[in-house]
Amino acid sequence: MYARVEKLGDKLAEINPLIDWEAFRPIITEMYDNKSEKGGRPNNDEIVMIKVLVL
Repeated sequence: MYARVEKLGDKLAEINPLIDWEAFRPIITEMYDNKSEKGGRPNNDEIVMIKVLVL
């Protein structure tokens, strides 16, 4: 499925190598504190969350 989208010209895939996303992890980890002993759904990755905010 992604190969078909890539042929059309995926602009978001072109951005990925231009930004060092891991540089944001220490900053985001401090702000994204959603760890609970009650259980529940696992947390989303911090990098995925910052990418969603950029979009």
